[in-house]
Amino acid sequence: MQERARLTRQTILEAAAAAFEAHGYGAARLQDITDREDVSKGGLYFHFPSKESLALEIIRRGEELHIDLVEELRPRFPRAMRLLIEYTRQVGRAFSDDVVARAGTRLLLESRLRDLAGPPPLARRIGTVRELLVAAREQGDLAPRVDPPWAAQPLAAAFLGLQMIVMVRGGPLDPDTCVSQMWRVLLPGLVPAARLDDLLGALPAAGG
Repeated sequence: MQERARLTRQTILEAAAAAFEAHGYGAARLQDITDREDVSKGGLYFHFPSKESLALEIIRRGEELHIDLVEELRPRFPRAMRLLIEYTRQVGRAFSDDVVARAGTRLLLESRLRDLAGPPPLARRIGTVRELLVAAREQGDLAPRVDPPWAAQPLAAAFLGLQMIVMVRGGPLDPDTCVSQMWRVLLPGLVPAARLDDLLGALPAAGG
């Protein structure tokens, strides 16, 4: 029964995410979710009593994705700048493939939900980037002129903007190409010249 309930909850979240991605929070209706054959009104209200509770859970899932990815990648990428690059690559892939991740990003930016979603929008993501930049400095992969607390904000914003471009174009672009293009622009301003070629060479290839 627990596994069945988990699967039902996931099905509801995916249906809700599709509705929020397509219409935004304000225009999405619970009817859009229960119109699906595999989602009943009873099941929906058992797991989520309101549209707001659905939206907040999708936002929470999206934020957990970022935290979990970094922790999963740490053992494979002890070099912080490489970890930061791979982290953005993996988030890009999740964003391309996972409707819950995409809807979570859209909902996070909707003003009516900001006060209800916990920490300020993107605070955790910015904190993760800042932490990795600090570690990159200790490892010699950050140029002396770059201040991690300041640089973390435009870096997180650049990656969020890349995700929004994918959404506006109406379909998933190749995430590896998008991430590589972003880092080819950003790395020359972030890393010492002596480390640049090495890090550029580690960027993912298109479709790779």
